[in-house]
Amino acid sequence: MSALPILRKGIEYTNQDETTKEMMADFKDHKVGIKLDAEDITLVVKDGTISLENGIRDDCHAVMKIKTLDLCGAIDNSFDLMEIREKGEIIKKDPNLSVHLMAIFPFFDAMVRLYQDEAEFKRLVDTVKILPIEGGVRMVRHIVDQEKCQGCGKCVETCSLELWVLKEREDGKKIAQVTDEAAEVCHLCGACRRGCLEQAIIVEEG
Repeated sequence: MSALPILRKGIEYTNQDETTKEMMADFKDHKVGIKLDAEDITLVVKDGTISLENGIRDDCHAVMKIKTLDLCGAIDNSFDLMEIREKGEIIKKDPNLSVHLMAIFPFFDAMVRLYQDEAEFKRLVDTVKILPIEGGVRMVRHIVDQEKCQGCGKCVETCSLELWVLKEREDGKKIAQVTDEAAEVCHLCGACRRGCLEQAIIVEEG
């Protein structure tokens, strides 16, 4: 489940995109290591340009361990970019940790926009998210708060995989629920959760 093709495409786009180049212009020397499921990499920001190196450099200012699926979740906007730090585990840091993380923020912001605008990049990210994990198929849990759910059908409308349906309870109230295959098919895009006006949906790997 390699994220390298995604990250390399993101690097290429970041260094060409005028908006991102402007955001990164003031960052001069920052090295952030990232330990993923299948590989270790170092993001190097030097004089407003970002590059990717295999492995964790000894002189990294910060090192973060994060799941590949959570990395993809930042790219497809399943959660806010500021949650990257919360999703991951910081295993090395210097006193200027926040600055070093800010230096790579424009890179992730660029990949969010690339995901939204370029079909091939979106396919690349989505493919990584649905690949089997070691030891079996990745399972996803969908939890609906039946007190909050109003049966509005927003989850049904927003799911590109058509994994949500509305079911009528004995009391006549309609409640959202997922189809039988959702646990194995869902690629954690977060569209249903974001679309729910009542914040009644939780989607998580497990």
